[in-house]
Amino acid sequence: MTASELIDLTLEEIAKDYQTETLPWMKGNKPNDWGSMLTLERSINKTALDGNLNGLREVLSEYQRLILAMVKDLKPRLPTVDKEH
Repeated sequence: MTASELIDLTLEEIAKDYQTETLPWMKGNKPNDWGSMLTLERSINKTALDGNLNGLREVLSEYQRLILAMVKDLKPRLPTVDKEH
């Protein structure tokens, strides 16, 4: 598997639960996590360019956990939509 394929698979997994409001909410309400996300993105780029697939898997796993934790934290704050009306 290539670095590009690993990244694509991770983004596909994140997309399954991702809410479009997540990143703006994270930036405004969780600045430490926002900084961690940016650091992880730099690490993803570096390990991918270095060809370190094992390291890339680890960093992508951390990245996915962080983003999905923010999605989980945000979901209860989102307004619900009444589908009957």
